[in-house]
Amino acid sequence: MTTYRLNMTGLTSVEAKRLQAQYGKNELAQQKKESLLKKVFHIICEPMFLLLIVAAIIYFLLGEPRDGAIMLIFVVGIISIDVIQEWKTDKTLNALKDLSAPIAPLSVTARNNRLPALIWCQVIL
Repeated sequence: MTTYRLNMTGLTSVEAKRLQAQYGKNELAQQKKESLLKKVFHIICEPMFLLLIVAAIIYFLLGEPRDGAIMLIFVVGIISIDVIQEWKTDKTLNALKDLSAPIAPLSVTARNNRLPALIWCQVIL
C-alpha cells in the first residue's frame, strides 16, 4: 500500500493525472441495462400472470373464445402498465444518481476548485 504525505498545497496536475491513471475515476460502476424484451419476459414469468394466461388458454380450449380474448386483453394491458412503471422507475433512479454526484473542494497546483468527485483520484493519506 502506498502512502502519501499530506501536502497543504495540494496535488500537482501531473500527480493528479498519474493517480487517476493508476486508480481510475471515482465513480460507481455502470450497470448493464435490461432490454425491453427481457423486462417483459420477467414480468410475464410472475406467477399471477402465468396463472391468468393459463386460465385464458383454458377458456379457449373449453370453447369460450370471447372470455379468453377478454382475459388476454386485460393481461396484456396490465403487463404494459408494469413495463411503463419499470421504465419510469429506471429513469427516476438514473436522474437521482446524477443528482447525488458529490462536489468536493480540490486543490491542484495551488488553485482551489470545486469539482465533481468523479474527477478525484483515490489517494491514501
